[in-house]
Amino acid sequence: MKKTLAAAAIVALATLGFAAAPAFATTPTASYDYDMDGAFTDSVGSSTLTAAPTCSSPAQSDLCNVSTNFGSDSNGNYFHWVTTQDNGGGVVLDTAAHLGATYSLYLKFAIEQAANDVNGNNCSTPEDNYSKLLDFRDQASDVGLYTSGCDPLFISTGYETGTAEIPLDDVVEIVISRDDSTGLVTFYLNYSNGYEESFVTDDSAGDFIPADQGSGSRIRLFQEDGTDGTAEGIKAGRLYGMKAFADTALTIDQLDGLVTVNNDLAETGFDAGQSSALLGFGIAAIVAGVAVVVRRRRA
Repeated sequence: MKKTLAAAAIVALATLGFAAAPAFATTPTASYDYDMDGAFTDSVGSSTLTAAPTCSSPAQSDLCNVSTNFGSDSNGNYFHWVTTQDNGGGVVLDTAAHLGATYSLYLKFAIEQAANDVNGNNCSTPEDNYSKLLDFRDQASDVGLYTSGCDPLFISTGYETGTAEIPLDDVVEIVISRDDSTGLVTFYLNYSNGYEESFVTDDSAGDFIPADQGSGSRIRLFQEDGTDGTAEGIKAGRLYGMKAFADTALTIDQLDGLVTVNNDLAETGFDAGQSSALLGFGIAAIVAGVAVVVRRRRA
């Protein structure tokens, strides 16, 4: 908790203008970009996005999809997957070149009701109901990006959990930004008034640095690592889009171009305009304004 608050204070100070940043900065061009328009096509780079194989009498812990399809709705094009596997199904991203220890990742997705982690856990205790969104270490580490809870869900690392509620079946946009110069990973969510900071975590251990895969990097989406024997894969969902920014830690001022849906998520972070208003309340108020709940993942 102490490290989390210190990290939050650093980012809050930068947001308030102690680090020079324009009020409205242009979103840079992504290194890799998918819009799910009927196929896994990277429109700007040379990465590959591969769905888990179709299930055919696998062990329950194997990664595979029971069914997959591309479709579209009012929120855009999507890739849809369903699995019955404990470790999930989903997709794997392999980039042509290394993303680097400094990078950003944008995801637009929806977790379906059928994907809820109902492995005999009590939904009144969100810390007992984790499902893995992103695995950065190619199944070699239990650390990653999770949802916690039943309905609503919360974005979590398993050790720190943001307080923004994410209803099942709702389309969500999230940006993960890792800055290797500080060792901090910042998680932004598209709230009702645009992107705001959900929470910050100290990643000086490098758990969120994407694993090497050949000459590039690998990130697993909606797949559990399985290292601790728990069943935390996501069973069904829709992936509407994904962008990766190599060697670039996006700031909140650069996220306007990544807004495509008008979410009604509860606002628990603070944007650049709000944080300037907080300046008169001092550093203590700034730190208190970063809502972070510390939760320990189940063993």
